[in-house]
Amino acid sequence: MKRPASWIPAAAVLCGLFLLFAAELTEGLPQGESFVPGEILVRLKPGARIDPILSSSPVALSVLEADGTARMGIARLKIRSGTTVQAAISALTGQEGVLFAQPNYIYHTALVPNDPSYASQWGPGKIGAPAAWDLTVGSADVLVAVLDTGIDTSHPDLAGNLWTNPGEIPGNGLDDDGNGFVDDVHGVNSAASPSLAQDIQDNVGHGTHVSGIIGAVGNNGVGVSGLNWHIGIITVKANEGSSFYTSDLVEGIDYVTALRTGKNLPVVAINASLGGPVSEDAFLNEAIGDAGAAGILFVAAAGNNDADNDLTPFYPAGLFRPNVLSVAATDENDSLAVFNSNEASNYGRRTVHLGAPGKNILSTYWGSLPGSDYSTLSGTSMAAPHVTGVLALMKAQDPDRDWIALKNRLLSTGTPLSGLASKTITGRRLLAGGDGTFGALTGSGQPVRSRLRPIANSLDLEQGASLDLAALNISGEESLGDLSVSITQNGASYGTVTLRDNGTGFDQAAGDGIASATWSVPSLADCTYVFAFPDGNLTVTVDLAEEPPAPSGGGGGGGCSGAALPAFALFLLVPLAAGCRKKSRL
Repeated sequence: MKRPASWIPAAAVLCGLFLLFAAELTEGLPQGESFVPGEILVRLKPGARIDPILSSSPVALSVLEADGTARMGIARLKIRSGTTVQAAISALTGQEGVLFAQPNYIYHTALVPNDPSYASQWGPGKIGAPAAWDLTVGSADVLVAVLDTGIDTSHPDLAGNLWTNPGEIPGNGLDDDGNGFVDDVHGVNSAASPSLAQDIQDNVGHGTHVSGIIGAVGNNGVGVSGLNWHIGIITVKANEGSSFYTSDLVEGIDYVTALRTGKNLPVVAINASLGGPVSEDAFLNEAIGDAGAAGILFVAAAGNNDADNDLTPFYPAGLFRPNVLSVAATDENDSLAVFNSNEASNYGRRTVHLGAPGKNILSTYWGSLPGSDYSTLSGTSMAAPHVTGVLALMKAQDPDRDWIALKNRLLSTGTPLSGLASKTITGRRLLAGGDGTFGALTGSGQPVRSRLRPIANSLDLEQGASLDLAALNISGEESLGDLSVSITQNGASYGTVTLRDNGTGFDQAAGDGIASATWSVPSLADCTYVFAFPDGNLTVTVDLAEEPPAPSGGGGGGGCSGAALPAFALFLLVPLAAGCRKKSRL
């Protein structure tokens, strides 16, 4: 669903290394630093003089600067009577000798923070954060949850952006808001007992680093800058040492979901920079689905095993739900990141949505030694919070954007990269601010049509089998609705199948930009069906089964029986281990 934008578009001018902006001239000019108060500029018609214009003006004006020859007939005028800039422009527009009048705009270099280590952060510049910051630097009213190893609550670059539970009285040892957790002032420790839930202090460093990418306080003259200079970070400490258990992750996700559903708090996303080679986790699946039903996006790291997630499932990033975003890591050269000889970013043409900076990322850190307040880390753990951070900026820019608009706009406005075209669903790298159609906060978006299911490009099925189909079909914030896919049978036209974005059948959510259908294999054997998706073909081959005995009277019977499972459902065939499953940090 598209939401109306509340921000005023800025006119951008690229000058050398600096991106300059000016406020757009609109009815009722906004007052502020976008133009000089009490001044206007007037362009005169050829041969016109300024004195007669001033004497006939209903607004008292005086000349600050005028040189019609050297400055092509431009006069800089002072508004002497205290009249507004808009009123002065209206008074002069249309007067004899005046071509047009406008404010004396003030231009700025693209907003960058004064944090001393910002120059060492390559990620924000790569994704166009300075252009986005000209529109918003975030809002404390926008909340994101970091499902990780906790946070350094006393860190000078993070303390100001910690979310505070409005229903909890700090330090009184009581569960004031009745949610089952004592003193959960800034979040919860889901791995601890309810009486110790307030202990969210990071003793690993990973969660503090992830939180800093999203929301280290910006422009405070300290350390680094997060993508959001202002934000509310909900901390969910869910680790046991360096591992995470299903039960703790589920409890943490449910905690965040309850903040949205029970307290109506504006939680935009949960960042999950963790995962493991698990085929399926029914309990975690359910919790993530409940978060999605509440309107919360789930941003997950794709993994660091240099593996194709289409072939080797990686969870929870590979979970096929409309609120899940899987993020690969890219480097400064816009290539998939290689971390060392044994580790590189995972990828997946049908399972990983996009790339984001994830190599040599400087951010906040917790450490037991002095001087360890900041550190440079690599991994898809660092890529995911770049996405979460931009989602929060988008929400701050336009609070009316729902999870569908946020997700679709982010995916359709990224920078297309040839190196990601065969490695991700969108073929794009995250971009916060750009120009034209690009940039989550600045662009209008491009159509993205990409098959999601089945994952494989070719399948062998039997007669009567069912095949689940799904495709991303978006542009900007909006779903493009139904998607018709033509089919050939043995090279001849066979018709079409229409994937519908209506929330019925295999389609999980209406209007979310994912169109789906279930296709039944006809009772014809030895046929090859080719589905012409916009981003490539899907080939389905149907083979003859063993022929049954011929009935009396002669003749032979062909055909097959049986049903094929949809690709994502095959994961359910792996038995779940009893108890909790461990997952590694990325």
